[in-house]
Amino acid sequence: MRNTNLEGVCGLEGKSKMFTALTCLALGTTAAFADTFYDNSFIDNGRSLTLPNSTNIWTGDEIVFGFWDGPIAVTNLSFQFRLQNTELNETYTMRARIYANDGPAVNGYATPGTILWHSGWFEIGPTSPSATAVWDQQSIEETLGNQPLCIWTENVTLALQYSGTDTGAIAGVDLFGPQAIGASGTDFWYYNGTSWEALVFNEYAVDFGMKIEGTTIVPEPSSIALFGIGGLALWVRSRRTGSIKSA
Repeated sequence: MRNTNLEGVCGLEGKSKMFTALTCLALGTTAAFADTFYDNSFIDNGRSLTLPNSTNIWTGDEIVFGFWDGPIAVTNLSFQFRLQNTELNETYTMRARIYANDGPAVNGYATPGTILWHSGWFEIGPTSPSATAVWDQQSIEETLGNQPLCIWTENVTLALQYSGTDTGAIAGVDLFGPQAIGASGTDFWYYNGTSWEALVFNEYAVDFGMKIEGTTIVPEPSSIALFGIGGLALWVRSRRTGSIKSA
């Protein structure tokens, strides 16, 4: 499922719609130079997390951006995955989502809720041992009906799903850490087809090998004048302090 309306993509209601209009709909907005807001792509810890072969189950890693100074427009997204034990003439696909963590709380922590971005299904092939899935700004915006991917919250969850016609194949996401930029908890989110739950491995942290780059969105003076003090106050209220779960 792909959303082509930015408000639908961000899943916003009420005041948050006004906030997105201020930051994402280019009512005279500009952005600073591109920067890296999360980077866990340097240190491969030699482990991977197997993804279930299912169109109902999602596995996600909640992260907190570094150098956060307000909403960002994402310009590059990548993560490490692997696919092994494949057979000829079989189909293997994955899809990815970015969620805002604004869903119902579990053990005091907000679950993934609003879908900010959805890649749609994409085909993958056998890796040796792993490969990198990459979306640049153009490919991201194409999945959103040529609209930018706006993230207004400091912590989000990247969730992955795998589906293949070959039941013997094994797909997974590579685990990296520690992060060069940003932070992540040791546990991970698991959507069982009905609800989200937080799971943990006692032996090691489940931190996806991924990287997110973007630009901080800055309203031009004309936008500030249009929205006035109320709009600026809304911006301030919408900036949440990121938090991560602890195992």
